[in-house]
Amino acid sequence: MESISKIISDIIKSIAEMGAGCASSGLCYEPKMPESLKK
Repeated sequence: MESISKIISDIIKSIAEMGAGCASSGLCYEPKMPESLKK
């Protein structure tokens, strides 16, 4: 079982990678969020 801190760091890393890809390509798009987070 993974620790909470590792899960959080993985989430932050994936968000940072999405942001870097958006900045480098110039093709920004809305990340696909689960419906439960769209509020």
